[in-house]
Amino acid sequence: MASYTCPGATLTKPGSDGAYAQCDGGICFKSTQKQSFPGFDEPLAKDEIICSCPITEQKPTVKVGYEISGPFPCQQSFFENCKRATANNMTGSTLFVGAPAGTGDLLATLLTGKPPPPSNRCFPPP
Repeated sequence: MASYTCPGATLTKPGSDGAYAQCDGGICFKSTQKQSFPGFDEPLAKDEIICSCPITEQKPTVKVGYEISGPFPCQQSFFENCKRATANNMTGSTLFVGAPAGTGDLLATLLTGKPPPPSNRCFPPP
């Protein structure tokens, strides 16, 4: 896995306008591992679970970008999710877990009192 940084707005360019699941305080169902679940075509893998998380829809005017979890090694096509507000009212929508840029590192530092360990990071092309 890697953390993909979706850019915020600048003076000359709008920022990302995608949506992400902000799962701090979300409810996850471990009992869904390897089970079928409404809205999904196939059973979940043994390392997958279903979570119910608040959805954040980014406005393109926000200066602070956000980070979403995605595949590693970095795949430039995954940045399409920074411009895709996939949030909808349908059961079974897929969103990627995310947070405002830098939040994960800040929380890790506050929890442990040490800088976060190195991690995989992906940045959009300039």
